[in-house]
Amino acid sequence: MASDQNLQQWYRQLQKTRLAAPITDAQVRLALGFLREIEPDMQEINAFQIRYNALFQPEDGVHWLH
Repeated sequence: MASDQNLQQWYRQLQKTRLAAPITDAQVRLALGFLREIEPDMQEINAFQIRYNALFQPEDGVHWLH
């Protein structure tokens, strides 16, 4: 299960991207459970993360989705 520290880390990431909508522990646990069930390939996840992160451009200390 997701730890409080992990939840806080994800919430800070959402805040940085200005997507800090309220997210519950249950929602995070559901998402993590779904990922465990589909057993994603780590190379695919890393490639997705690189593509996703490339969408955010830093501007005045804030990362904006472009």
